[in-house]
Amino acid sequence: MLFIGSFVEGEYANSGFITGSSGERIYFYYHNLEHLEKELKNNSFETIDLLHKKYKKTDGIEETHTAIILKQLAK
Repeated sequence: MLFIGSFVEGEYANSGFITGSSGERIYFYYHNLEHLEKELKNNSFETIDLLHKKYKKTDGIEETHTAIILKQLAK
């Protein structure tokens, strides 16, 4: 099994630096779910479960975080 957890769906081109509530800057990547699932399927992984969790940031903006649970298919 493989667990890919807690990423925010969006266009990769929108990735960039963000500042957290502590003032620290981090580089934040967005991922396109359809593209990610296609690449995983091409590499013999099948999605078992897809989870979405709403998360409210300190500035009040709500994001949906995605987690994927997969299994590797026999080759």
